[in-house]
Amino acid sequence: MKRQLERPELVLFESALFRTVTTLVIGEQYLLLVDPNWLPDEVAHIADLVVPLTKGRECFLLFTPLRLRPHHRLR
Repeated sequence: MKRQLERPELVLFESALFRTVTTLVIGEQYLLLVDPNWLPDEVAHIADLVVPLTKGRECFLLFTPLRLRPHHRLR
């Protein structure tokens, strides 16, 4: 899985599906994971990085809403 950016406080993961991006913010007392990727192997890859970092930190998971333009429809 591609990592667009990797710093001690921030990791950006790029999904192979639609090139969506998952953001991991690493604070001293918290972890914030935004919009986990879609594919099972990508989610497992992210978990492999996140799980060891959870000790002693509060963990947050944020999903941003899907916004459809008028010409897009879910079927």
